[in-house]
Amino acid sequence: MEPQNALHSRNYQQVVAKIGATGGSSHITSEEGALMVDELEAIAPFIDQHYSDEITAAARAALTDAELFVSYNMPEKALGPLAAALPAAPRHIKLNQRLAALYTRTGRFSEAALCCRTLQSVYGEASFHEESSRYGGPRCEV
Repeated sequence: MEPQNALHSRNYQQVVAKIGATGGSSHITSEEGALMVDELEAIAPFIDQHYSDEITAAARAALTDAELFVSYNMPEKALGPLAAALPAAPRHIKLNQRLAALYTRTGRFSEAALCCRTLQSVYGEASFHEESSRYGGPRCEV
């Protein structure tokens, strides 16, 4: 979709090299999966979600805390604030996107798949069918 994007080109080259080296194995590493989920987040369309000021502040604080832990290369610790904020806003797009990426990065694929299914549903209900199918596709299945 964006042939001039260097990230897409690099990802494509890595996939081609991996397929050639492994004979087409369908298994990917946690880091490769997290990169795919991060890429989905980067190209996702904006949906305006309305939450109370308290929930919005809690989600923002959780996302900020998680980014801090990620910056210190502590993805397991980054999961805590996000998972704690999710029950108050279980369909919050950014929380689910970050959780999906971090769960994937830490090898917790079934939890990542649950976040992807939530995102698939949210985008589908908002009539973003292409985005919905991306989160429901083979990239996000267990």
